[in-house]
Amino acid sequence: MTVPKMKVEMESYGVVDKIVKPLTKSSGRVYVPASWIGKRVRVVLLEEPEEDEEE
Repeated sequence: MTVPKMKVEMESYGVVDKIVKPLTKSSGRVYVPASWIGKRVRVVLLEEPEEDEEE
């Protein structure tokens, strides 16, 4: 499945650049600061996914 590239513009209170670590075969995880617990966050994919990867 080809995912189209898009431009995203947003306002935020902080940014962290991380590499997603594996959690299970079908999911991953990203750690954020403890002060972000209970807050709304958004994860943005910055690299094109592989063709055989599924969401």
